[in-house]
Amino acid sequence: MRRIIHIDPQAPEYQDVLRLRREAYVASGKAAPDATTAEFADEFDETARISLILMDGVPAASIRVCLSPDTVPFDYAQYAGWQDVLPPLRECVSGSRMCVRPTFRGTGMFALLHEEMVSASSSSGRPYVIGGAAGWLLDQYVQYGWRRTGVTYASRMMGLTHEFIFLDTRVSALASALSGSASKARASAEALPPRTHSRST
Repeated sequence: MRRIIHIDPQAPEYQDVLRLRREAYVASGKAAPDATTAEFADEFDETARISLILMDGVPAASIRVCLSPDTVPFDYAQYAGWQDVLPPLRECVSGSRMCVRPTFRGTGMFALLHEEMVSASSSSGRPYVIGGAAGWLLDQYVQYGWRRTGVTYASRMMGLTHEFIFLDTRVSALASALSGSASKARASAEALPPRTHSRST
């Protein structure tokens, strides 16, 4: 059974999030094997909504969303260059610390975490989601409608090169609606009986 909960940094479940982050980041080479669990907590957790996906009670994936990066500290502000390529912060939420437990990769976790960001954007009335990604994950985001900016930064952890990216959820929603309409149209067409042609003599 799948369940999505929101975690308060003061709650005991926050430690599950930190352990999950560590396991996922070490496995993907984004953190050193000797990194401690405490290193995966930072000041930005205090001002963000942390989502944790549980599969049969097991922590499977997590993401952090800052709902108002224009009024509270958010992680991307520590890097240079974002002001030139990202939408105005008053129109944005930001997503970060996406992580998936290695045993749950390839099970649709990315789509669920992506939906958490889009849902946060919708509920806050802010049309954009901003973020950063590296490697193959950039291609995954692009497939979901995100735009690359070409501006990069070195992450605080391990100094890996990431690129600023953003999603216009209005465009994404329109594309999804058009795709859904097209799929329904194809299904309706396939359900119709084959045409018969008659010819009068």
